[in-house]
Amino acid sequence: MRSVLVLLSVVWANCCFGSELIQAWEYALSNSSEIQAASEKRNADYEAKAQSLAHLLPSLRGNTYYQEQPQNNADDSAMQGWGIELTQALLNVTKWHQYKKGTTRSMIADLELQDHRHQLLTKVTQVYFDTLQSKKDLELIKKTRESMAAQVVQTEALYKKGAGTIIDFYDAQSAYEAICAEEIAIHNKLKIGLGQLSSMTGFPYRTLQQGNIVMRAVDVSTFEYWKQKVLSGNFALQVKMELVKEADYDVKAVKSQHLPTIDLNLGYRDNIHKRNVAGSGGVRYSTRGNYIDVRMTVPLFNGGAMTSQTRQSVASREFLRHEYDNAIENTLLDMERLFLDVKSSQYQAKAFTQLCETNNTKLEATRIGLTAGVRTQIDLINAERDYLEAQRKLAEAQYQFASSYVTLQILSGEIELLKIQSIMN
Repeated sequence: MRSVLVLLSVVWANCCFGSELIQAWEYALSNSSEIQAASEKRNADYEAKAQSLAHLLPSLRGNTYYQEQPQNNADDSAMQGWGIELTQALLNVTKWHQYKKGTTRSMIADLELQDHRHQLLTKVTQVYFDTLQSKKDLELIKKTRESMAAQVVQTEALYKKGAGTIIDFYDAQSAYEAICAEEIAIHNKLKIGLGQLSSMTGFPYRTLQQGNIVMRAVDVSTFEYWKQKVLSGNFALQVKMELVKEADYDVKAVKSQHLPTIDLNLGYRDNIHKRNVAGSGGVRYSTRGNYIDVRMTVPLFNGGAMTSQTRQSVASREFLRHEYDNAIENTLLDMERLFLDVKSSQYQAKAFTQLCETNNTKLEATRIGLTAGVRTQIDLINAERDYLEAQRKLAEAQYQFASSYVTLQILSGEIELLKIQSIMN
């Protein structure tokens, strides 16, 4: 997935602001200490497959020894030699289930790493669009502040000429100070957002590109479509499902401990025996040769440990199974929330687009009315605030649509970069 992100971020670089999100993802995946830690954990857990397989393969060991047995002052013996032995399990059901468990653990290691990556992408996406919203709010408020600053100057001039009242001047001044305070708050929010994005990605963001959200560029599809994608592709759910499988193999491995095992041993020994006998000198002889044996072991009694381990493993498996069911419910709830956010954002954006046009018309009419003397300064301030609020609501709906749609794709486990690019144009 990272290689695809790199390729497309290079292709789309400087084309449109959608590439900036993809680049932020790539920076985060490359620089995040959380991902680096998850990657090392994956490497460690992945060795479970090789380790469990080793128990099914032949093992070869060698030995050498020296033994001396003093009998008395005049009679003693000694033995020295070496040997080599190969052991192969012919029948061991427990080791087979442990191998299947190790294979599952290696699969879980890969899935957990992918899940960590997608969780990080979700966090980056949320911070990215929140920061874009703050930047848009700041741009809109700056325009409104400039307009209100001009109103303060105008009302002050009219008051000094006797053509206006002090109330109009105070209203304009208080509105200007309020918008300045709001601008400072949003500026701080933007600064914090850029700091969070820089911390998560390891790249020093100073600003973000601004662009248009094209909602009609993608077909959101149906609820059932996203439900099936999430159930089949969500990495967190796949991890939970594989954990249940791993626990099931653990139960089978524990239960199979009461079954007999058969092992094959092949070896070679080379021994030298020495014995000193009082009055008759020493005796020296050697024994060497190959040997083969097949050994069957039948467990009879181990103090009830096997029964206890069986109960423990079964309980652990059922615990993980209930966790999996709960994870499905929570994930589907998250998917439904995101799906409804996407749908509602589309309708909200359409409504706020119309509201912006309406409030802009009202603002122009209020300005004309103020000049004609049929509108007051308060009317103009309220009209500008209404227009500003409509623009902010429109931007919020657009960014909410983009954020929810991208997060919905991440949740489904399949990120369609071309569709993301098409809405962020």
